[in-house]
Amino acid sequence: MMCLINKGHGLDWMMTTDHGGPNHSKVNLEQAYPELLKSRAAVPDVLQFYGMELDTPGADHSTLMIPKGEDESQVFYDLECKFNYREAYPNDPSRNTESKMIEAHNYMETNGRTSNFNRTSSIQFSDRCW
Repeated sequence: MMCLINKGHGLDWMMTTDHGGPNHSKVNLEQAYPELLKSRAAVPDVLQFYGMELDTPGADHSTLMIPKGEDESQVFYDLECKFNYREAYPNDPSRNTESKMIEAHNYMETNGRTSNFNRTSSIQFSDRCW
């Protein structure tokens, strides 16, 4: 575990990140998130955030840091499903537009998922990514 190794070098906090791809949201939800929970339990004195390198619609990519909370895995899953332009297979060009980027920003802003970590979420999660 990188967290445990680097704790000895003064690590206070860290964030897991990964670039997506087709159906990556499911891999994150079912595999990466449970591993993060194990790491948090094993090294509780290092603050560990859930994050992603979102393949941002109409752009290159953006780093997202998801606030720790009861719904963090679902917030992450929902954002990646709805807005990661590489999530859909086969490729869907309509997911990689500037208007989709603005929609993603508005979605995060509306649901309290921008830079203010003190907001609470009232997101209604979807069953499907696309």
